[in-house]
Amino acid sequence: MVRPGAIVPRRLPAAEGAGRRRRRLGLPLRRGAEFLALDVEAEVKGHPEAAADVGQRIRETLGPDYPLYFSSFAIARYHQSFPFETFRHYCTGTAPQVYWNAFRWPLGQALGWTYDDYAGMQIPSAEVLTVGGL
Repeated sequence: MVRPGAIVPRRLPAAEGAGRRRRRLGLPLRRGAEFLALDVEAEVKGHPEAAADVGQRIRETLGPDYPLYFSSFAIARYHQSFPFETFRHYCTGTAPQVYWNAFRWPLGQALGWTYDDYAGMQIPSAEVLTVGGL
């Protein structure tokens, strides 16, 4: 269910330290990334069991304190089969992809609907890091 090439760590021995587990994930974390964002929109939509598997495996690898975000759909009301609650269990926050130009909406409308939809799922704005493009 996960896109080929996505980072999905195998289980590592519990005796391995958190720093070593992080380094085993790949280049971005070796270079001192401050957080990891999972781009999991289509791969897990309608598949909460796949979301739980990915979330659990990555959280086990990173440890409980490493900032982990899930990148998802901006306007959640149109994607009710996405396992938002499953990812909330494993992640620090979310990074919805707000491509207002593709929506053909004003920026304020796209951001407003995004924050409204996430607030409706009890995800506070402090845990929402919107991502967009021109």
